[in-house]
Formats: sequence, structure tokens, C-alpha cells
Amino acid sequence: MKNKKAPHMVHAATVARMATLFADLGISYHQVYGYSDWQCCYDFTVQVGGRTQRIAVRTGWMKKRSSWTKSGNWEYRYHYEAAFFNLGPCRRRTRKHLKEYTDFFVCVPTNNQGRIIDRIYVIPWDALAGKKSAYITRSTRERPYRGKYAKFREAWSLLS
Repeated sequence: MKNKKAPHMVHAATVARMATLFADLGISYHQVYGYSDWQCCYDFTVQVGGRTQRIAVRTGWMKKRSSWTKSGNWEYRYHYEAAFFNLGPCRRRTRKHLKEYTDFFVCVPTNNQGRIIDRIYVIPWDALAGKKSAYITRSTRERPYRGKYAKFREAWSLLS
């Protein structure tokens, strides 16, 4: 079943959830409203170590994916769920986010109804530099996510 909500409505709902979460965590923030040219790249600002950091909230939709692997003479196909996060474009000409516009991405994996279904990832721009998208596989009780963004799972300490 496809999500009936418009993407900007889902994004607005996710931003509202993040504002509530920031307040619950005691993170002092300022929410940026409007979509003027200089505001399009981030949703919040927070003070970290006396410096203003810009945070872009990204909603990732869980999709079923499959991959092939080979071991000896055997080939295996395995299926998994992964959230796809679109990290750009921030500027139409560059087609990617630039450090001067965003400092952190808060990546929120959701299902097709817009519900948060996995841990939230707080990823600094430096870890995603030059990337236009990111995939994060879904964690399960038996097998937690161990990929390159695992160290940013619930890394709220980066924002305080």
C-alpha cells in the first residue's frame, strides 16, 4: 500500500516529532519555518559548544531489497529491508548538500504510513560528504544494524 500523504506532509509530521523529541531530550533548538532559498536545506538549529549547528531532517522509506553473493560454487540471494534517505539536492545547480548549508542529518526510518519503525540516526555532514543518498538496513532483535552509520544510531550526544 502506497503512502497517500504528500511527501511534504510526511516531512512536516516528522519535523514536528523531532521538535517534540528535542524538547524531551533537553536539547535547546530553534525550528526554521518557511521555504525561502536560504532556508531550504535545514529544519532546525541547535547550539553545540557555543556554535550554531544546522540540522536537516530526512525521512527514509523502508523498501525490500535483494542482493546476490557467491561462496565457492554456490550463489545465494538474500532479501532485506533498507531505508533510503535522499540527502539532496540542496541547491539545484550542485545536486548535493554542501557543508555551508547543513551540519547534521537526522535520518528517520519510517514505514509507508509514516510511522517511525527503527532507531533514529544523527549523522554529521562529514560522514556523508559528497553523497546524494544513504541506505540503512533495518535492525532486528536477532541482528542489529552494523553498517558504517551504526555508530550514529541515537547519537544525540553529538547535539548537546
